[in-house]
Amino acid sequence: MKIYKEGDKSKAICPDCGMVETTFITRDVPIKGSSAIAKNILAGVCSICEKVVSVPQQSAPYVKEALHKEKKPLEVRIPQHLNDILANASIKIGGEYTSSLVNFLIKYYIHSHHNDPKAINKLLKVYENSALMDNVKSTNRLSVKIDEKILNELKDIRIYSNFKNETEVVKAIVLKINDDIVQEKDKKAMLFFQSVALAVA
Repeated sequence: MKIYKEGDKSKAICPDCGMVETTFITRDVPIKGSSAIAKNILAGVCSICEKVVSVPQQSAPYVKEALHKEKKPLEVRIPQHLNDILANASIKIGGEYTSSLVNFLIKYYIHSHHNDPKAINKLLKVYENSALMDNVKSTNRLSVKIDEKILNELKDIRIYSNFKNETEVVKAIVLKINDDIVQEKDKKAMLFFQSVALAVA
């Protein structure tokens, strides 16, 4: 693989200008067929219209990463007290409520339970046996931005368990967060989350 430096020249076909000389410049590059943007990567820029017309192979890892990190909205209806649990879990581990900590907790719990049948069964038991789910209405919207990988893991948990839908899985995860963090039943989890809170807040 040839490694280009910023300012190096090459040639490429520009959709507007035809075959042109290009200069490699650091740019934010929108990815076709996606809303993702590969930020601050080396790209070939047309010498005539100054549009990005090529991306060298050395920049491919950043394009792949941008596609992987493209966020999908996860929106579910949950009871207000489950929102309160998430807010208080954020305060417990980070000292204040932030949506980024809430997002992190939900994504972490989805990923840590994925492909672990025992953990999924425990999650189901927490949901089925919790008094916090008796006679409640899901009147509040929880919106979390997650990448496609985590979204697929959430779907897998539902498929390979007795949860009726993804919303039930999310509710179970919030109940587990309540046990582990708000009620401080898992001291190791508390220490772990407190140690990473500053990095994700």
